[in-house]
Amino acid sequence: MTPLMAGQSEKRVLDSPRPLAGRASRSVGHCRGIWQELGERKAPMTAQAATLLKLQTLESLYRQGYQSDLVDRTLDKVVDLERARLRQELGDLQTRLETFEQSYDMVSAEFAKRFRAGDLGDDADFFQWSALLDIAEALRHRLKTFENDAA
Repeated sequence: MTPLMAGQSEKRVLDSPRPLAGRASRSVGHCRGIWQELGERKAPMTAQAATLLKLQTLESLYRQGYQSDLVDRTLDKVVDLERARLRQELGDLQTRLETFEQSYDMVSAEFAKRFRAGDLGDDADFFQWSALLDIAEALRHRLKTFENDAA
């Protein structure tokens, strides 16, 4: 595998005339071909799909023994920032949920049980409260996934 020299970017290594050893060069060439093909298409690729392709490329390279301290540090930072963002968003949601709990003198767990059973009616506040609970649960699940992966 071609090592990075000080100040040399991964892109420069990928574009280097020196071939990478074994399957890595085929994988990188294949990915470069996909990137070029995608760039030529008229329909733009979604940001999510582009990110997924980049992550798959990194996964492929890492499975073949590639290592980059820059990529490792960057990914650690991205995961830390995402965890912090999720915690902040959960905190903000919790504040909004507490407002509903105080207004209706009911904890969210009891509300959810009664609302889903159809005991509370169709007040718009109840639909908003229910939606906030669903969002909070999805955020907790994402945060748990990040924390389990870090363990």
